[in-house]
Amino acid sequence: LGCPQSTARDGNFGAFLAEGDPDLALQCIASMKRAIDDEMDGDSTRQSRPRLSCKIRLRDRLDDTIHFVKNLEKAGCDLIAVHCRRRDEKHHGLPDYEAGAAIVQASSVPIVINGNGFSKRDIQRILKVTKPAAVMVARGFLINPFLLSQETSEDCEEEEGATTATTTNPAVLAASYLDFAEQYPPPS
Repeated sequence: LGCPQSTARDGNFGAFLAEGDPDLALQCIASMKRAIDDEMDGDSTRQSRPRLSCKIRLRDRLDDTIHFVKNLEKAGCDLIAVHCRRRDEKHHGLPDYEAGAAIVQASSVPIVINGNGFSKRDIQRILKVTKPAAVMVARGFLINPFLLSQETSEDCEEEEGATTATTTNPAVLAASYLDFAEQYPPPS
């Protein structure tokens, strides 16, 4: 419910469905919740129920976003990720973390905040300003998969022995990936 890309527009899903036909989006969520509940009824072998989550973007007005979040909760969402930009902004401009904080305050389910997490410092700032259940990082990990594994010069105080971020050289990253794939093979 948060995708702003042209394929989402063409297929009427993502942020285009959420904004263009929010009732249908809520019906989809409610149907998924019923399917989870129906599947789980009487199954005592499962340790826990699957959780239903979705990701949205801000609406033009904060009160409209909060209203949609409340309706997602009623429809059965157990967790909501919020990209703190509007659909037409895609990944441009600064995220509206104040709006994210207001959504966290208004919600009765955990809220995960997304938008501009490119360093540990960014993530810490998002946590401090919005006080979410968690922060979702996407492009930051695409740029630097080791984002949280090592300190970067930006994240360190000037101290002796401070490390720098691991390389983002594609050949080195590919070799590292293959090492991990060998160490942790996918199930067959």
